[in-house]
Amino acid sequence: MVALQVGNEPNNTASAAAGDGAYPGVVTAIAHGVPAARNALLAAGRSDVKVGFNWAAGSSPCTTERSGLN
Repeated sequence: MVALQVGNEPNNTASAAAGDGAYPGVVTAIAHGVPAARNALLAAGRSDVKVGFNWAAGSSPCTTERSGLN
């Protein structure tokens, strides 16, 4: 494993099938999940694994303005 992604397209509110943005609290969950994943990887001796999240690029129904995720 070289990378771990926490969350998927939190700015995509189109549907639950399209991205995590359809769920309330997604930004808070990612904000807590990224450091938790990093800590778990460090505890497992895997400081080489990158941790992050992604977002949907483009326009309707996605926007990069939602929840300050610019």
